Amino acid sequence: LTTIWLSSATIPFDGIFAQSGLPSYQTYYQLTLVIVNLAGNALLIPNFGIIGAAMGTGAALLCGILVVHLFIQHKLQMKFW
Repeated sequence: LTTIWLSSATIPFDGIFAQSGLPSYQTYYQLTLVIVNLAGNALLIPNFGIIGAAMGTGAALLCGILVVHLFIQHKLQMKFW
């Protein structure tokens, strides 16, 4: 639940990449979420079941936060901290 709450701050920036002429960065962001989620689920579900699925999804959302933050800093020249 905490990961979903933290990643909700990145949702508006998903559309900003497309609107600012950087749709490829939106694609990279989405691909990062999918790849990390699939890899996490493949590794964690056999050992932990449904809890492993939640951990894999949480890891994907945390990676998504990092990717959005890096893209915003480097391409849109915005600083958050």
